[in-house]
Amino acid sequence: MLYVPAGSFLMGDDTGWDAQKPAHEVALDAYWIDETEVTNSMYSLCLETGECAAPSEGRSYTRERYYLDPATADFPVLYVDWEDARRYCAWAERSLPTEAQWEKAARGTDGRVYPWGDQPPSDEFLNNFNVTFLEDTVRVGSFPKGASPYGALDMTGNVWEWTADILAPYAGGDPAALDYDQGYRVLRGGSFVDAADATTRYGNYPELRMHDIGFRCALEALP
Repeated sequence: MLYVPAGSFLMGDDTGWDAQKPAHEVALDAYWIDETEVTNSMYSLCLETGECAAPSEGRSYTRERYYLDPATADFPVLYVDWEDARRYCAWAERSLPTEAQWEKAARGTDGRVYPWGDQPPSDEFLNNFNVTFLEDTVRVGSFPKGASPYGALDMTGNVWEWTADILAPYAGGDPAALDYDQGYRVLRGGSFVDAADATTRYGNYPELRMHDIGFRCALEALP
């Protein structure tokens, strides 16, 4: 896990989609966050204890065998819903990150657009999105050049990530900007299918299980 010190940061983006507005300052206590998304092998340890349910599918977008394949042990676990993710983090004595914790870990305190800075993804292989020869998830940590200011990897691309929060407009934002049902949980970071920056917000039913949704965990820091 990576340490994120206490302090304020700029959350949201006044130039983004309406759901990302307005940019506003948020103060957080210190916390830790997983360096990478939870992998198949990590998730299987919880499954063995009976505390976690198996992914609803054993395949991925292009692979018929994925979850139980040793070749993809270090790839992000897929086809887990919000409750599956929450239970795993609880088993690991952690929790799902709040939306604010996730965004601060992804962009730091200088208001950058992406974890690595302000330039969009390019041929420098900064994240797993729209890479010509990649049409699926990849091993976590495969794009070290795209690390966030705190060292978090794959904060954009690879898989969307569940967060703890229910989707709601920011204070001062336009409620009509969010097309959502009550109870939608927030997903962050985009995937190999969907482009996203560090402020992009998306919500869906907590029961959703997909080929491009995973998660990582966080932990409040002790004084």
